Amino acid sequence: MADLHPLFVCSSVVKVSAETDGFDLHQVGDARERTFQTRVAFASPFYDTPVVHAALAGLDIDNSDTARISVGATNVDATGFDLVVTTWLGTRVYAAQVSWLAIGHSAA
Repeated sequence: MADLHPLFVCSSVVKVSAETDGFDLHQVGDARERTFQTRVAFASPFYDTPVVHAALAGLDIDNSDTARISVGATNVDATGFDLVVTTWLGTRVYAAQVSWLAIGHSAA
């Protein structure tokens, strides 16, 4: 009989801001797209690569321009993923709160 691995769910909220090392989405130099990326580690590893969903849960921006922001998960593996926050044009993002959910098979 094949090994069975039960489903495992892991979730949390990540807050990144102007106080986070490398975060510069509040600085507008030109009209190019600006991205901040940080690694998020799962509390326990998965058996294999899980499906990760990331969603914007909170936002602190300058009110002098349109709110332009996207969030996502890249480089997903059994131990974590890279959280990506992107803005463009004149939008100044001072902080973003991202809720995420990972679903996959348990390593245990």
